Amino acid sequence: MPVSSREKPKGRAAAHYEFPGVVMKKNRVIPILLLKNGWLVQSRGFNKYNNIGNPVTSVQRLSQWASDELIFLDISRDDNYDLRRDDQGYENRKEFIEIIQDIAQVAFMPLTVGGRIRSLEDMEKRLLVGADKVAFNTCAFEHPKMIAEAALEFGSQCIVISVDVRAQGKGHKVYVEGGRRATGMDAVEWCCRAESLGAGEILLNSIDCDGIGAGYDDDCFNTCCRKCSGYD
Repeated sequence: MPVSSREKPKGRAAAHYEFPGVVMKKNRVIPILLLKNGWLVQSRGFNKYNNIGNPVTSVQRLSQWASDELIFLDISRDDNYDLRRDDQGYENRKEFIEIIQDIAQVAFMPLTVGGRIRSLEDMEKRLLVGADKVAFNTCAFEHPKMIAEAALEFGSQCIVISVDVRAQGKGHKVYVEGGRRATGMDAVEWCCRAESLGAGEILLNSIDCDGIGAGYDDDCFNTCCRKCSGYD
């Protein structure tokens, strides 16, 4: 779920947790869709995946249901994108940029696109074909200065840092490369650093809670919200 680090919510926008002295508004509905090699998938523990359908028809349905925003993450480990069929009149795409173009045409809501971003050029390509924001994870951790460069180039409002975490001891640690590599970095420390470098939002993902239907890791989210927002 995204945690705003800079801008106060407007209209239907809302913070998701209550803090002393903060006026709460309506919660926003922000679905997250995962793309793996052309298919939308449901993830469990970041290592088990079930195909759930065509990305374009799914985004179209979420638009019709009046979702407030959409986060669309590419978790493919290679460049093979193939649905192996033309589904319901939508052409089978072989390039991720083409898939973004297709979903942008039916996404009548702010669209965040992430996954496999390694440079400012990658961000620009996604923004030019319809993304409103870009989310990046491993590249941000390995090259933190890119957060500041991206914020300067495109504006903090469209820079989202995705952070994958696991509970360890009394806290949470950051993982990168799709949850496969431990960094040893404290989650709160990294979220606060990303915010200070210019990130407009933090997308915090609990590997432990992924796909098990037990809700969010509230302890981690609450702590990161308080620290990054300066309420502690």
